[in-house]
Amino acid sequence: MTINQANINKSKSLFRYAGTKSYDENYKDLFYGRNDEIKEFYSRVLNHRFSVLHSISGMGKSSLIEAGLLPLISNTGKYEIHKIRFGNYYENTQSSPYLTLKNKIKFACKPDSYIDKITGKQNSLWYYLKKLQSISEGRKTILLVFDQFEEFFSYPPDLKEIFLNELDVVLNQIIPDNHKKSIKEKLAENSANLTSSGIDLLYKKLDIKIIFSLRSDYLNNFEKIINKFPEIKENIYRLSGLSPTQAKEAIILPSEFVSKYSSQNIFKSEPFEYSSSSLKAVLNYLSGSTSGEIEPFRLQILCSYFEKEIINRKITRIEIKKQDKIEEIYENYYRNIIDEIDNKHNRDAATFFVEEGLILENEARRLSLYEGVIFSKYNISSELLKTLTDSRIIKAEKNYKGDIFYELSHETLVEPILHAKQKSLEAEKNIELQLKKAEELEQQAKQQVLRIKKTKIISAITFFALMISF
Repeated sequence: MTINQANINKSKSLFRYAGTKSYDENYKDLFYGRNDEIKEFYSRVLNHRFSVLHSISGMGKSSLIEAGLLPLISNTGKYEIHKIRFGNYYENTQSSPYLTLKNKIKFACKPDSYIDKITGKQNSLWYYLKKLQSISEGRKTILLVFDQFEEFFSYPPDLKEIFLNELDVVLNQIIPDNHKKSIKEKLAENSANLTSSGIDLLYKKLDIKIIFSLRSDYLNNFEKIINKFPEIKENIYRLSGLSPTQAKEAIILPSEFVSKYSSQNIFKSEPFEYSSSSLKAVLNYLSGSTSGEIEPFRLQILCSYFEKEIINRKITRIEIKKQDKIEEIYENYYRNIIDEIDNKHNRDAATFFVEEGLILENEARRLSLYEGVIFSKYNISSELLKTLTDSRIIKAEKNYKGDIFYELSHETLVEPILHAKQKSLEAEKNIELQLKKAEELEQQAKQQVLRIKKTKIISAITFFALMISF
């Protein structure tokens, strides 16, 4: 497995750690510590029609799929892979789970295919999957990967029901009932132009595998889907945290990585090392944060911070001193990124955009925002948006039409950002209280001065009155 060829000639263009982002196929060389889980889940996917991957947030489900599983599946040459994300539901949205899936497959198809001669132009999921099947003449399995599937449960019941019913059709009906009549008529019209292999393809059942990846706290919501597709129960895999040995690999190996495909250093940092005491301190901190299971997301944030220290301080070795508080690196990650922005106007705009636009605070979950809305409503320039994206606090996602949406790089960032927001509000409140107290003291001082003046005037008048009386 190699770093994507497109990045090989980009001298000093890459970070060694993913930070807040997930690893993907372009950076699979740097995805360490998950070999056993990759092999296990790969075997499960090959042997089951449905696969469910779940974990608590921050365990690296997306990285396992993108940088571990899918490259292996792609290398077999036997799969047509399609990754689908619904995004969270919001009022007046024009999309739905079914439309998102259907349009994703539609845009992957060729404009015209042999199947059109048999079915005529249609606009259903089954039709577009049949067109996709015809491209490989039925030799490839269609793999649908639903990442962050917990977003599905944010949609109204009727939209969820439509999705499940349409999925049932393509999985279990060779030709859907609502297509049979029109196909029969089309077959009669074009019988002279059809081949036996084409007819065979029409009646060949769609070969589909499905992966659902979601947070563990949404498994209870999954019961209705399991009731519709009971075989899902056969293959539900929980992704645990890293063991200390795995975590050690994930920390050390990227820092030492040298590409054998380029004479130039393609990373922003030179290869570096961790002192044994520093490595021990990091592992002890990480092991204590999740009852012994090491959370990859926290690990990546710490290592990303250390790599920046290597770059900024021009050092080659990480040394953590006793007085250094590792927990503050994680807790201050977001605030530090904001503080690095070049002027107060941009810092304020970025803070408002991230805290008010990308988080639904009462539900403590992240939101996606369309690029145009960001520019018009949040006073964010394209340069500032790029700065935030480069910092890896947010990431860009394209929908099937090519529209760009932005969201926090990871769900786990919601809590520390809301915590930072609360601290800022408390600090502002304290400043207001201090200003109010200062104003009160100033008023008291003024009143005291007035009282003294008044007393002096009264004393002077009394003195003169006494002098006159004598």
